[in-house]
Amino acid sequence: MLFAGCTAIEPRRTGDCTQWFASLDETVDRAGARDAGSYRIPGFPYLRADRFLASFRNEVRDDPAAFAVWVDRLKQLDATARSYELRNLPPHFRASLAVPDSSAAMAKTKCAAELSLTDLATTSQKEALVARAAVPDDYIERNRILGLYPLATLPFSIGITRWQNETVAMFWRAAAGDAEGGSVIRYEPGGKPAGAPQIRAIFAKTPADRLGIPQFSTEDRELLFRAFAAIFEISTLGEYDRFGPLAWGPGRRRRSMSPAQRFIGALPSHATTNGCWLSWSTRSGFPSGQGRVRSICWGVSSTG
Repeated sequence: MLFAGCTAIEPRRTGDCTQWFASLDETVDRAGARDAGSYRIPGFPYLRADRFLASFRNEVRDDPAAFAVWVDRLKQLDATARSYELRNLPPHFRASLAVPDSSAAMAKTKCAAELSLTDLATTSQKEALVARAAVPDDYIERNRILGLYPLATLPFSIGITRWQNETVAMFWRAAAGDAEGGSVIRYEPGGKPAGAPQIRAIFAKTPADRLGIPQFSTEDRELLFRAFAAIFEISTLGEYDRFGPLAWGPGRRRRSMSPAQRFIGALPSHATTNGCWLSWSTRSGFPSGQGRVRSICWGVSSTG
């Protein structure tokens, strides 16, 4: 075994950096700006985990090289989450941190490298990280004990089934040319997408890191995005049904969009199932609604 011993966190000598992360987290929480996409690892304020990275905990404990790659990914996840939080932090909250802008705040988090050297200098510290990187369930334990979740499942399931049937029926009517008013506009990537031989070649040449995660080049990732992109067919009654990039409206009081510009975002992700790798992209398009957000369309494609 690489790690042994208890899981107590030893005192740090890097007090200023520790205090900065504590102040930053407290300010973000007071502002209600915490990013919900990842889990802060207790005792390691510069690291965050999601269920995907947490799944490697037991695999990396016997492999120092894999452990180092795993920690780097936990750092990257924290840095990404903090960039979102700082951009969403209202100015008066940011002022309480005594930094001029979010870029300056992010620059101060670079002391995480020093904290990491201190925190992970011993096997007990590393074992603590492995133990604490488990992402907890987002359930209220009291409701689970009382059986409230199963009780709520039946009416929820009935409602979802009804909605799914209505949605499928609407899609069939639209496919048959019987859209409910307006014309149906099809949105899809321009040009010819990559074919099966090219996709196989991309997967064959793409290296993996020590955790086995594929390291696609930017160009290859874009080719995969385009090849498996969702295609939208939208019944269009007016400009409010057209796609547009999301931006703040006047006075930053609400989000608005510009239907003159087309926008579809792509987010790469990964998972493993039964020893097989899956890579997928989530693409989100945002129709505008008379200057305000009316709905969000999304699609998921997968490759294996």
